[in-house]
Amino acid sequence: MDVKLSVEQNDAINSIAKDEGFEDFFTTTRPGSSKGENYMGTITNVSVKKGDKKLDLLMKSSLKSVKLRKAIPIRKAYLREIHLYQTVFSAFENFLKEEGCLDPFTGHPKIYGSCTKDLEEFVILEDLKEAGYDLWNRKVPMNWDHISLVLKEYGKFHATSLAMKEKNPELYEKLTKGLTNFRSTTNEEADENTKKKKIEDEERNLKTLICGAIEAVKGNRAALDCLERFSSTVGKFFNEDINAPEDQLVLLHGDCWCNNFLFKYEDPQIKHPSKVSLIDWQISSIGSPARDLAYFLFTNAPKEILSDYKESLITYHDAASETLRSVGCDPETVYPFELLELQWRKYTKFGLRMAIKLLKVMVSESHEVPDVTEVFESGKNLTDELLYKSVNNDEYKRRLLDVVTVCVENDWF
Repeated sequence: MDVKLSVEQNDAINSIAKDEGFEDFFTTTRPGSSKGENYMGTITNVSVKKGDKKLDLLMKSSLKSVKLRKAIPIRKAYLREIHLYQTVFSAFENFLKEEGCLDPFTGHPKIYGSCTKDLEEFVILEDLKEAGYDLWNRKVPMNWDHISLVLKEYGKFHATSLAMKEKNPELYEKLTKGLTNFRSTTNEEADENTKKKKIEDEERNLKTLICGAIEAVKGNRAALDCLERFSSTVGKFFNEDINAPEDQLVLLHGDCWCNNFLFKYEDPQIKHPSKVSLIDWQISSIGSPARDLAYFLFTNAPKEILSDYKESLITYHDAASETLRSVGCDPETVYPFELLELQWRKYTKFGLRMAIKLLKVMVSESHEVPDVTEVFESGKNLTDELLYKSVNNDEYKRRLLDVVTVCVENDWF
């Protein structure tokens, strides 16, 4: 089924096609995402064709709902992502190459076009699925082949920030100016009363999520005690600790659940990945590398890999160190492993919070996941709507209990 494009979208596609050497071409479009996969926009697959020649594109378009935009800073999210694709990634790659790095971070799609007009925000990228990339099945924890590939790519990406801060701090500052913790951008333009209410609402929503998690692990005394301890400290963590100046070290991916990684398979029948591409950079911000790692591992790793978290940290740090050394930086000075371990322990709170928030969505059937636009248009609370009971509820409880058990075993809270 074709998707109707706006004037701005059609103009952008036509311009891209001509730039890529197409004349007298035709285009086809189709929806590119399922319910629950992208809460700040819609995905459209676009194919530009002329004879045997074809260009496959993916367009992310912002949602127009006024109520949704009041609740979520959608415009800022798109402007942020466009900035990364158009400016930051190319600057990062050029910097590394100029400094002698032979294997720079390139784990992201190519951008072809974008629009920053209010209410018409969109970004047009290469469609990697047509090049042999695919998503991991969100209902199943990732295996080590996939996890280690992501960790190594994060190592290269984070190390680029660390190296640029050492070698060209002025450029790093220019590229990352204003990329503060995305969660705080919802309060930037609000008055003090609105900010206070926003914080109170967020704390209430977090308590609601934790209550749902407690219900899921009831019967396990150690898990219940762990969640009680977590509940008593997590508010301060998100309102204060996460913004500590000493943690603002690198540019982060920010949104690290499984649907934001596309894996390249040379043989689609053998799911052994050769490359990974990180997608959805809308909530990228400055922070601790451990934030990306905790989010990623807590939501995607099976119990045995999360339990052996030091192996994951070593894999990540080795990749980061290799990139740092390639440009003449000393990893033990710039970002020693001991500091990574210290920050990991701190950011396990972040990982658990994201697991509590996302694991149910990840194991649910698509039709069960609330439609975010419908929720806000009807005046409902999104967190309350996430308390639904999935047909896969037993799997959700098992996955969550695995995560909390690892927290208990390591005395993280």
